Amino acid sequence: MKNNSKSKQPPHWVATRLLSFVAGDDKKATINIGIPEPVSDKEWRCAYQVIIEPTTKPEVQYGHGVDAFQALFMVLGAIRNAIDKSGIALVWLGETTGHGFPLFIPQIFGPDVTEHLEKMIKTELEFASALIIKLKRKTHAK
Repeated sequence: MKNNSKSKQPPHWVATRLLSFVAGDDKKATINIGIPEPVSDKEWRCAYQVIIEPTTKPEVQYGHGVDAFQALFMVLGAIRNAIDKSGIALVWLGETTGHGFPLFIPQIFGPDVTEHLEKMIKTELEFASALIIKLKRKTHAK
């Protein structure tokens, strides 16, 4: 994502998430997301920051899209990408895994590929849900 701020004013952050390092030290990562805003009639942008101390500086970046939703989706994908690329295991809410930024299915490959990937994910989720229900019933039966 590029930093092409037209305004000198810092973004108004509307969402902030603090992540912890799995390594157990007191280091934290801060994720900030701003309000999507129009750049032109055909383009929107949304400010964000991924600050993983002490490895990154607090630089404002932007996700762009044809509307506010697409700009926001681009930001959420960029945040996940930045966390994954950092190579640092970060977690949310004290969990042992998972930072709370889901993987999005890119739609750039066309509707057939998107639909195929969605069906695969739904099938896996149905299988996992059925397995969890079965295990819970077994546990409650004891």
